[in-house]
Amino acid sequence: MKTLPRLFIPFFLTLCLFSKVQAQFTSRDITYGGRFPSRSFYQQFNTLENFQLYKPLQTVGIAVTGHYFVNKRGDPDGYSSYCQILPQDIVVQDSIKCRVNGFVFGFMLFGRDVFKKMDHFDFIICTGFNTGRLRLEHNELIRRKNAFFSPAVAAVPRLRIGRLVLSARFEYEYDISSPRWKKFLFAKDGGITLSNLRQNGLSTCISLGWTIKEKLNMSVNY
Repeated sequence: MKTLPRLFIPFFLTLCLFSKVQAQFTSRDITYGGRFPSRSFYQQFNTLENFQLYKPLQTVGIAVTGHYFVNKRGDPDGYSSYCQILPQDIVVQDSIKCRVNGFVFGFMLFGRDVFKKMDHFDFIICTGFNTGRLRLEHNELIRRKNAFFSPAVAAVPRLRIGRLVLSARFEYEYDISSPRWKKFLFAKDGGITLSNLRQNGLSTCISLGWTIKEKLNMSVNY
């Protein structure tokens, strides 16, 4: 399973570098943000009810945001993104130390810009899905992974200043995959049972981007 991000990352970087997108303005962005599950994991992750600065789960990533030409019948707005969950130390079951990290792919390609006629401001409402996984490492007794697939909706306000693009992103996702933690291949069986984690919740980020061009074209024919 460690090959999963290795397979997706080259594909995603190729998309970022070579995709052509028809847009009022389309940007390639660097993002920083966080994920806020609806329920915490042993009080170690931030939630909307219990937030502390620098607490997991924090993310950094890249994205392509803009107006995608799909075919003659539709040309939705949206974005695609890859985020890395920053490695941070946590303690589970009061005394077991480990490190959490992971990754998230986001594909929100079905939406509309509310302010379509404004050249320098977007407010995109879109839907799609996130997929990825969390990992617990640096402790052989609880080396585990928690994969997720989450349909999601998102709102993305964006402001263009020259070629610079400032934006924020707000996503709500609903995890429809198994909430169980699974052992890595060859991981030791420490006899420890972890609480299930379903990764429903809110994700947010701020981003700094650079306008590619005002009118590009990526054709995806159905």
